[in-house]
Amino acid sequence: MRMTISQKGRALIQQKSIAQQNADKQKIENEAAIAKAEADKQVAITNAEAEAQKTSIAAEAQAEANRKLAESLCDTLIEYQKIQKWDGKLPTVSGGNALVSIDPAE
Repeated sequence: MRMTISQKGRALIQQKSIAQQNADKQKIENEAAIAKAEADKQVAITNAEAEAQKTSIAAEAQAEANRKLAESLCDTLIEYQKIQKWDGKLPTVSGGNALVSIDPAE
């Protein structure tokens, strides 16, 4: 009987040891998963902050460009740009006050 108890005792100790090893392994895996999740979270936060900063810089640059453009506009410049873009053809419909003329040639 002593031999049977000894074998049973060893089997129980071995089972307990295996269970403890499995629990330790699971704990390490859980901690690794938590650490990876935290690292992924930090990467996502850093990426979001970088994108927000990029958007802010672009908006500031656009606002500055708009301000400079607004400062540079004057009637003379607008007329000059109209002349540069004009293809030399008169409009087929023109009007002013109560008079509207339509070119029947078109």
